[in-house]
Amino acid sequence: MAEWVPVSRRNRLLLLIGALPLGVLLFVVAAWGIDTAVTGDRVVRNVTVGGTSIGGLSAADLDGIAVDLTTELSSEPATLVVGDAVIATDPVALGVRVDADVLTEQALDARRGGFFLTRPFRWVGTFFSEHDIDVPYTVDADAADGAVAQLVETELDDPIEPVIDLVDGELMVTAGADGATLDPALLTEALPGMMAAGAPYELSLEPDPLHPDLDDTTLEAIADEANAATADPITVRVITSDAVVESAQLRTWVTLDLEADEPSWSIDNATAIAELRPMFPRLGTDEQQAHFEIVDNRPVIVPASESVVCCAADTGERLFDALVSGDTDAPIELETETTDADAGVEALEALGIIEEVGTFTTKHDCCQNRVTNIHLIADIVRGAIIEPGESFSLNGFVGRRTTERGFVPAGAIASGVVEDQVGGGVSQFATTTFNAAFFAGLEIPEYQSHSLYFSRYPRGREATVSWPAPDLVIQNDTPYGVLIWTSYTDTTITVTMYSTKHMTVEDVGRTEAAQNLCTRVTTTRKRTYADGTSELDSFFAVYRPGEGLNCAGESTTPTTEPPPTTVPEGGTPPETTVPDGGTPPETTVPDTTTTTTG
Repeated sequence: MAEWVPVSRRNRLLLLIGALPLGVLLFVVAAWGIDTAVTGDRVVRNVTVGGTSIGGLSAADLDGIAVDLTTELSSEPATLVVGDAVIATDPVALGVRVDADVLTEQALDARRGGFFLTRPFRWVGTFFSEHDIDVPYTVDADAADGAVAQLVETELDDPIEPVIDLVDGELMVTAGADGATLDPALLTEALPGMMAAGAPYELSLEPDPLHPDLDDTTLEAIADEANAATADPITVRVITSDAVVESAQLRTWVTLDLEADEPSWSIDNATAIAELRPMFPRLGTDEQQAHFEIVDNRPVIVPASESVVCCAADTGERLFDALVSGDTDAPIELETETTDADAGVEALEALGIIEEVGTFTTKHDCCQNRVTNIHLIADIVRGAIIEPGESFSLNGFVGRRTTERGFVPAGAIASGVVEDQVGGGVSQFATTTFNAAFFAGLEIPEYQSHSLYFSRYPRGREATVSWPAPDLVIQNDTPYGVLIWTSYTDTTITVTMYSTKHMTVEDVGRTEAAQNLCTRVTTTRKRTYADGTSELDSFFAVYRPGEGLNCAGESTTPTTEPPPTTVPEGGTPPETTVPDGGTPPETTVPDTTTTTTG
C-alpha cells in the first residue's frame, strides 16, 4: 500500500508549473518580468488597506492615503473615562495617527516576497484575488500630552487650597481637598490597546490624586498666631487724632502671604487704608484739605494747598509689626499721605452737592451748660459728608462725649427724671439733625424719641442720643452725596442738608393714641419725586405721662432698695443708669430706666 506524503504549497506549485507546457511557462515568466519592471516602485494590483484600494500607488501616493485614513478616523467616536469624568472625543484627538512610513513599507512589500521560482505564478494570482493589509496606527506622544491638557484636565477637579476664613469673629481654617490629574504617559501607553480592540473605541484610566500646595496644619498654625495677635482692639493715631479698631475688624484685614518661601500672614495694606480713611475724615488744617464752605446758602468747594489723607503706603506693615510684637498698649502711629490737592476737588465735585435739600432750626435758652455741648457737637459734625449708599451714625461720627473733649454736665433724662449728665443737651442737636434729614427725604433707619416731651421740639418728630445708645443713623439712598452743615446763635441751632434736590417732602399730619398711660404719636411723611410718583412713611414717639413715671403710672425714680428682678409677663427688665451719659438704648415703649442727653 502506498504511503501518503504531504506536499507543501510551494512543492504543489512547482509540480503544477512542471506540468505546464514550456510555451506557457515562458509566457508567464516574460509577462511577470515586464510587469515587475514597469511597477517595481508601486503597489501590486488588488492590494487594499482598511478597505481602501491602493494597488498601483507610489510611495508619495501612500502618504496621502495615510492622511486620508487619519481624517476618516477623526470621525469615529471614542469615549475616554478618567475617574468620574466621561469625555466624548475621537481617536485622532487623543493622539492616534495612521503611520505613513509603516503603511508604505507594508504596501510596497505586499505580494512581492516568497520563493523566487514561484513568484511569476503568484503574480498571476494578483489578477484574481485581493490582499488586505491592516491599518498601521501609531501614537503621537505630543498630541496625547495636548489631549490630556485640553480634554482631560479641564474635566478633572482642581485641588482646593485650605483657606483662612473669619467665622463668628475668629480666624478659622477651612480644610483643603485633593483634586485629580492624569499622567499623559498612561494615555500614550493605553491607546494602542484601544485601537487593537477596534470600534467602538473606549478607554478607562484611573487619575492620580493632586494635592493642594498648602497643608491644613500649616494654615492652622498661621490662624492661631493671627488670632492671638489680633485678640484685643488697638488704637491708631494719625497726627493728633485717634481711632479704635476692634478685634473683629482687625481680623478682616488679615491676609495670607504666599509669595515667601514659607506661607505667613500679614495685614492687607489696601483694605486697612480703605477702612481707616473714613475714621480720619479730616486731617491737618483746612488748608490741607479740599472742603466745602457755605457761601450765600450755596455749597462752594474750597481747594486745598495740598491734600493730606490717611494713610501712608506702609500702614499694613506698621500695624503688623505692632501686632506681632505685642506693642499695642500705646496708640500705633501711622503716617499720612500727601496727594495733589486737585484730586480732592474732583472727588467733592463728583458728589453732586449743589443746593439745600433740607433744613431745620430749634431754639434754646442762652448761656446754659447744655448750649456749650450743643455748640461743641455742632462744630464736630459741621462738614460731614454722607456718600451715596452710605449711612451716618451720630454716635459713630462724634464718639463719646467726655470732659476731656470739652463736654460739660447738663440736664439729661435718667429713669424718666431730668438730672445732670456729661454731654447733656446734645439730644437737641440730634432732634435738629433728625428733622433736617426728615425734610431732605433721607431714610432714618435708627432713632429714638425722648421719653418726656419738651415743647422746644416738634411733638412726635424728634430724637435723642446717648452713649453708646440710643443712636441716630441717617441713610443716604440717593445717587448724590449729602453735606451736613451746622450753624448756631446764642439761642438757636440749625442743621442744613445740601445735595441735589430730586423730591419734595411734606409732613402730612400726625395721630396720637394711648399706650397704657403713655401717648404714642405717629407722624406721616410724604415724598413726591420728579416723575410724579409719591410714597408715605411714618415715624413715632412714645411719651411718659410725667417725669418719674412709666407707662403703667409707676414711679421710675431710683430708690435705695434694689429693684425686684422679676419681670411681669410681656414686660422688660429695668436698666441701670450709666454715668457720663453712657446708657443702653430704650425699648419701643420707654417704660425702662435709661439716660438720654436731652
